[in-house]
Amino acid sequence: MVLGVIGRTFGQTYDVSGGGSASQSSPQTSKTQQTDAPQSGPDFSWGSGIQVARQARAAQDALKKGDYSAAVSYADQAAKSAPQNPELWFLLGYAARLAERYPLSIDSFNHGLKLRPNSVRGLAGLAQTYAKMGRDQEAEQLLKKVVEANPKDANSLQLAGELMLSSDPKAALDLLQRAEAVQPTAHTDLLIAHAYERLGQPEESTRYLNRAKTRAPRDPEVLRAVAGQYRDQGKYDEALATLQAIPNKTTDVLAEMAYTYQLAGKQQEAATLYTRLAKAAKGNIGLELSAAQAWVNLGQTDAARPFLDAARQIDGNNYRLHAILGGLAESEDRLQEAGDEYKLAMQNVPPRPQEGPLYPIELRLNLYEIDVRQDDAAGAKQELDAATAAIRQVHVPEQSRPEMLRLRAVVESAAGDFEAANRDLKEALALAPGNVNSLMNLGSLLWKMGQKDAARDTFTKILELDKNNRQALSSLGYLARDAGDTKLAETYFSRAIAAHPRDYAPYLALGDLYTAERKFPQAESNYE
Repeated sequence: MVLGVIGRTFGQTYDVSGGGSASQSSPQTSKTQQTDAPQSGPDFSWGSGIQVARQARAAQDALKKGDYSAAVSYADQAAKSAPQNPELWFLLGYAARLAERYPLSIDSFNHGLKLRPNSVRGLAGLAQTYAKMGRDQEAEQLLKKVVEANPKDANSLQLAGELMLSSDPKAALDLLQRAEAVQPTAHTDLLIAHAYERLGQPEESTRYLNRAKTRAPRDPEVLRAVAGQYRDQGKYDEALATLQAIPNKTTDVLAEMAYTYQLAGKQQEAATLYTRLAKAAKGNIGLELSAAQAWVNLGQTDAARPFLDAARQIDGNNYRLHAILGGLAESEDRLQEAGDEYKLAMQNVPPRPQEGPLYPIELRLNLYEIDVRQDDAAGAKQELDAATAAIRQVHVPEQSRPEMLRLRAVVESAAGDFEAANRDLKEALALAPGNVNSLMNLGSLLWKMGQKDAARDTFTKILELDKNNRQALSSLGYLARDAGDTKLAETYFSRAIAAHPRDYAPYLALGDLYTAERKFPQAESNYE
């Protein structure tokens, strides 16, 4: 795929806004703690019975490990064993939301709210589930109910503001400032920083982030926000060092580290860490898919298969699963299958994917590319037109601007507007200098524009960041062959084959090279 790697995310997150920063550059720059999370909940052992308490604790332990499937199972047993306890139904609703079982989450919260109608925990939890499903109006109605019932309660105001960050950052800012006036906290400072960020006021955002750092310099959420800021600036080593400084790292923190390794071009470290997390959190489809994607990035598809199989057993309709399978099929020249998988991904992508609003656009562009390769001009035009319309309407937070610019450049390049594409890619790289996907798109664009030396330099820079990048290796091989340096071309194609043995493209390229040199036995070997 020329467009970049689909589906790079931390794994399942706790982001209340229902999706983070956008797409491939940074799915969430920081995580916010959900206020219906069980760690802040009541003691289930009192008045519930020993067995019920054990099941509830087992659910909480599973949540801490990121094993959401097991958490749902334990919480379901606990709630059905003590159906009069609303907190157990809220626990089940929370676990079900993290497991992406939204109908069960809604039913569970509603069951608990029948027992305790004015519970802030229950109303908040239900609102967050609605928000994850893209049902913003219903979520906002619940939030208004929470605020009206608790107009001077800092927690209620903070919660309402937190949940409205994505849908209405201006209203969210007002609620968060009211919460700050009642009870200033580092967490509220972070949320205000996010609100200003979404409103396009980076100076105010930085000011509140610095306030949070001053107020709670060792707070894990503050450190994650700082790491996110470094990551948005392309300072991956500083981001990793900040995350390393967090004591008692949770699964979320470790998953964020793995994602940052990916952005830093440290694909082996990312794959190793994601694998460890996925194996420790059976039932977490996000981590299973992140591990699979990490191994795919390394060209080790056999290592990815067990994680893809595990994800398929959890949810065979998951959009990320189909996107990764589409990428695999495309790399192996199974174009019809790749197109089918990308279409399934499009059909199943939620209204608010955790990767952000740019993710469906990238899927569209991958479908466009498949149609081009299959000489389906009508299909390609349809997908490009849809992507063009979407990119014109999309609104993203400031930290997602580099990725928006990159995708807009892809659309512009496909439409033949190379100058506009060049401007967008240069701006994207000025904002995020080390983004491999933007560099890859720039190299390809420069090549199209006939600037082969500049393209060669760009692809070489990519290998400095990601030494086994298959697209850069293949591109350098073709450029070397075009320049008449067949020995260097052979070296690049051979490196691509060694790093990505299941990818058909470098075998074909090397076969063509040997054919041109009349080395027919070697050519035949690669064609096979």
